[in-house]
Amino acid sequence: MNHKQINLFLSFALMIFFVVDVITDIINNAPRDIHFYLEGFFVIALVYILIFQIKEIRTMEVEIETSHQELEVLKGGLTREIEKQFNSWQLTPSEKEVAWLILKGISYSDIAKVKDISKRTVDQHSGSIFKKSNSSNRHEFVSGFIEEILTIQSE
Repeated sequence: MNHKQINLFLSFALMIFFVVDVITDIINNAPRDIHFYLEGFFVIALVYILIFQIKEIRTMEVEIETSHQELEVLKGGLTREIEKQFNSWQLTPSEKEVAWLILKGISYSDIAKVKDISKRTVDQHSGSIFKKSNSSNRHEFVSGFIEEILTIQSE
């Protein structure tokens, strides 16, 4: 339960408490004094707060969903840009797979396990990738993509 849900629950509980108290006062013909009117005021205020909180939560849910959709679009665009760069370097399909795994930060030994190839083959592929991309190592290779992404975003 997050803090918005807790606030919503507490507002609802307080509203129910005051509503029951006001109804009890009406049923018992309690005098209509300051106590009665204050409880009535709190019921109205809590109903307003509850409605406001529900609207705020729904607005936030819509904003979160919109952000998720925008993120998926950006991820798709980023994927296309990376693929274009791989194609411009004329990477082989196997080199592309290794390049993706390098970009994701996977170690060479784990790449070998995932692709079911030897570590030596991964070293050969990575060497070819670095040569074609004018990078001297994996850090330079990855930082080149980060720099490219920052350049695209600033345009």
